[in-house]
Amino acid sequence: MKKLVFKIIALVLPLMSIIGVFNYNIDSAQLYHNMLFDEIIKELNDDNTIKVPPNYDERNFLPYFYNEVAGTDIIVLGASRSREITSGMFKNETLFNFSVAAANLNDIIAFTGIIYKKNQLPEKIILEVTHPLFNGWFKKNSKRGFDEESYDYMMDLLECEMKNNEKSFISKFDNYSYIFSPSYFQQNYRYLKSDEYVSNKSIEIYKGNTNDKLEYNLLEPDGHMIIKGYANGAGNAYEQIQKQTIKYTRNSLKFCKDDVDAYISEDSIQLFELLVSKLQADGIEVIFFIAPFAPYTFEHYSIHLPFVNETEEYLIEYTSDNGIKLIGSYNPHKYELYDRWDFYNANHPSRRTVESIFNLEY
Repeated sequence: MKKLVFKIIALVLPLMSIIGVFNYNIDSAQLYHNMLFDEIIKELNDDNTIKVPPNYDERNFLPYFYNEVAGTDIIVLGASRSREITSGMFKNETLFNFSVAAANLNDIIAFTGIIYKKNQLPEKIILEVTHPLFNGWFKKNSKRGFDEESYDYMMDLLECEMKNNEKSFISKFDNYSYIFSPSYFQQNYRYLKSDEYVSNKSIEIYKGNTNDKLEYNLLEPDGHMIIKGYANGAGNAYEQIQKQTIKYTRNSLKFCKDDVDAYISEDSIQLFELLVSKLQADGIEVIFFIAPFAPYTFEHYSIHLPFVNETEEYLIEYTSDNGIKLIGSYNPHKYELYDRWDFYNANHPSRRTVESIFNLEY
């Protein structure tokens, strides 16, 4: 029996060692290699624009980056539609952009918690308000690696009991439990074989014109990302925008199970208003930003997703009652936006559009 046990150990230990070394070195989820983050931050602090590594995770990197930079006058919180808010749009004010793709209310709360924990509150927070913030979807869409510790910290400051019971992929387990994980080995092997694999130490500075059409994502010194294929070039053709709009509408209706009245959750609105009230009480000027949709998209949503316009109506009333500046509108016609240069795709205005709106209304 002892011989059998020793044989099993002799077989298992080398295998586990191979898995551990492989997982640690490939590390597709960036669980162990903050050196990548450190290299990125070094280049950004030197005012360089970099090509984003394919395995870059903005929800992990941006909090790490924020804690390494000096305090800023303005912080942007939002989803991908606020990525185009850049430091160059503000004279004599510094900016950090905390926008991440598909940000939900959990992300906004977690990032606000990170800001409070650093104890360097900004003068202003620009909060991009996208209509999914107010539906019950945020409770179901939590497994994106948001910072649960910072989320709980902020919820405690809000004295709020609406804690999220979902656990993110990263925080369910200690990171180092993955080092011997066969499933993480499979994930790393697929990543190694893919076209996206790059060395964790490979940081490439971009020296071209960011207005060119890009073949890769770029990260700029204020934290905002420039998405490949877009920059300030012309966006999708009309037919593509139609397809994107119809697909997004179908997916949105799935989230609320075809009950459009359920899309705006009273719990979400209550939590959102608690957060905004806390920011104002602590002397932060809160500014709301609403990014416009492409014309066809706005008209389609107005018919099939009425809660989009209802969200804007709510925001107009709320900002008026609470002394908050509101910049932008879902309605592109308000700004005479019709050109392909005005939008990247159905849901995303171009940088020149965002700049023009802020020049008018900031």
